[in-house]
Amino acid sequence: MRMNIRAGLFRLWVVASVLFIIAVALVSYSGIRNKFHIANTDWDAIAERFGGVSLLPVFCDLARGFIRR
Repeated sequence: MRMNIRAGLFRLWVVASVLFIIAVALVSYSGIRNKFHIANTDWDAIAERFGGVSLLPVFCDLARGFIRR
């Protein structure tokens, strides 16, 4: 009987953890998505004009540059 309670509590903890992760992802998704849309502005050109570097996230298909070897 004692082992069944432990197994049940462990399953409950796993399910609660998964639900928590899903809830955090749903709440923060729109904010993260907006950061990527803001990054579509050519901030690199603006930063170059003032002598700086832009550190905003960018979608992989919009990334520019070359591979250093």
